[in-house]
Amino acid sequence: MKRNRTGLGLKRHRSDSGFAVSPGVHASVHEGGLVLLQTGRGKGSIFTTNRVGAQIWQRIADGQTPRAIAAALSVEYGAALAQIEDDTAVFLDELIDRGIVVYRHPRAEAA
Repeated sequence: MKRNRTGLGLKRHRSDSGFAVSPGVHASVHEGGLVLLQTGRGKGSIFTTNRVGAQIWQRIADGQTPRAIAAALSVEYGAALAQIEDDTAVFLDELIDRGIVVYRHPRAEAA
């Protein structure tokens, strides 16, 4: 399910929050993008995305925050940061909605 663009960009995601890959999610990155296999929850599901989605995924798996991901992609593609932040937020929303990633708050890790 795609969300309507709200113009909020990453404001709806805490800039200091990272994400963790949910248990039972397996990734296959290839030249054209990414395939995710989600097992558990009573059934399996598959999620595919393009090369940019694969780059976002790899950065999530590396523990980068949404703001760091958007900043890196903005530089790499020479695109406006606000647009990349919005696109990244929409992609993250999709991953959260599907249970593929969950929030990982820095304070919880420090405890």
